[in-house]
Amino acid sequence: MYLLAFILDVSERRKVEEMTRLSAERMKALLHLNQLTSATLQEIADFALEEAVRLTRSSLGYLAFLSEDESVLTMHSWSRSAMAECAIIDKPIVYPVASTGLWGEAVRQRRPVLTNDYAAANPLKKGCPEGHVLMTRHMNVPVFDGNRIVIVAGVGNKSEDYGDEDVQQLTLLMEGMWLLLERKRAEDAVRTLNAELEHRVLERTLELEASTKELEAFSYSVSHDLRAPLRTIDGFSLALLEDCADGIDDDGKDYLRRIRAATQRMGLLIDDMLRLSRISRAEMVIEKVNLSELAWSVVHDLEKTQPGRRVRIEIAKGLEDRADPKLMRIALENLLGNAWKFTGRRAEAAIEFGATTDEGKRTYFVRDNGAGFDMAYVDKLFTPFQRLHSMQEYPGTGIGLGTVARILHRHGGEVWAEGQVDHGATFHFRLQR
Repeated sequence: MYLLAFILDVSERRKVEEMTRLSAERMKALLHLNQLTSATLQEIADFALEEAVRLTRSSLGYLAFLSEDESVLTMHSWSRSAMAECAIIDKPIVYPVASTGLWGEAVRQRRPVLTNDYAAANPLKKGCPEGHVLMTRHMNVPVFDGNRIVIVAGVGNKSEDYGDEDVQQLTLLMEGMWLLLERKRAEDAVRTLNAELEHRVLERTLELEASTKELEAFSYSVSHDLRAPLRTIDGFSLALLEDCADGIDDDGKDYLRRIRAATQRMGLLIDDMLRLSRISRAEMVIEKVNLSELAWSVVHDLEKTQPGRRVRIEIAKGLEDRADPKLMRIALENLLGNAWKFTGRRAEAAIEFGATTDEGKRTYFVRDNGAGFDMAYVDKLFTPFQRLHSMQEYPGTGIGLGTVARILHRHGGEVWAEGQVDHGATFHFRLQR
């Protein structure tokens, strides 16, 4: 009696130890499965199937995917041993569930099906084709995704009966495989979508670049070709005023002066358009630039245009950055030139150029106490040909700030402005975002 109890106790202990070992093996298999991030879907399925055969101590295994309406099984993988033992010449791949025998019961019953005496009579069996592996035992399980069966996985010919622990091993392993397959499909879909988007973006970018180049070439050509007739109109108007003044009445002289003024304004506009076109096409040379010195150079040029004008100028010392020196001079000419122009009616005009640093990012600014502007129209400031003041108040073409924006965007930076009517304006810019 004691001997029997001892034998049973040892057998039970060995069974528990074996189950513990197999659970650990399954965990290792699942861990390895999740590390197959670069493997193909077929490689993942093959690995999971071979592990399923090993962990259930079976001799063979198979894996079939179920159609979305659960009506058709498509064989996806056979274990190596099944491929070696099977002598069926033309192995079918697609099986309507309605035509399947015992192995389709996992779908029809929607649960694991264990057959530990395959030779016994069974009304659910429909026989095996010639050359099929001789079956002694069989077990298969459905794998669910929500309420839908997506996979049927089966193993066979274990040396002892299949039990609940085998169902657990096979189910958990196949569920892990399905999750990985779904993740891989999603990742592949995202990669494909990203590649398509990148291709579309590249195509669109190339189209835009080509269109931009064509537009810039057209603008340059038109602007260049307009200069000659404008010079002719201005020249003949001047000749009429100087050489034929006695024969022209006051209204005629006024018309000629207006023609000259209009052609000269058009000339300035064309010059600015040409400059904007050149800025867009010019090759950039990035180097260390002393912006403080550049700003002083611009201010000195402005002072020469109005020698008697008094303006308080403050320029921070030692402002250095990496930029294209020629383009940055043009940007400062426009920013400081605007500050000079829009403080023209101030008895005590003040202009400041400096910089602030926040979280490692340097922001430059040009500040003045001039005419300012209404913040409701701030979005128009950097659009070419947009003006917030009349030509009579402040002459100009409306291209200067658009030129500044183009220069800073080419540096990978940005520009923005703050202002208040009659209380001045501040223009901020960064060379890198």
